[in-house]
Amino acid sequence: MTVKPLRKDGKLFNIELIYNNIKLSLRDSLLMLPNSLKLISKAFDIEGAKRGIYPYDLANSANLNYIGKVPKFKYFNLIHKEYSIYTKSRSNIK
Repeated sequence: MTVKPLRKDGKLFNIELIYNNIKLSLRDSLLMLPNSLKLISKAFDIEGAKRGIYPYDLANSANLNYIGKVPKFKYFNLIHKEYSIYTKSRSNIK
C-alpha cells in the first residue's frame, strides 16, 4: 500500500491511499473551504443539499433500521431548533 499525505500550512489536508490499483483520497473539507458544509451549500445556492439530523446517540447494531416515533431530544447532538422542526415533519409516522 502507498500512502501519500498532503499538507497545507503544516496541517494534514489530504491522504491518498493506493492499494492494488485502487486509489482512495481522504480530504479535510474544513481546511479546503473553512466553513460548515451547511453554509457552503447555501453559499453556492445548492438546492436540496440540506443535511438532515440524525440521533447518533441512539444508533447501535440492534436498531439501525429503526422505524417509529421521533426519538427523544437527548439522542440528538449538536442541534437545537432543528429538532422541533424535524419532530413536526415526522409527526404523522406511527
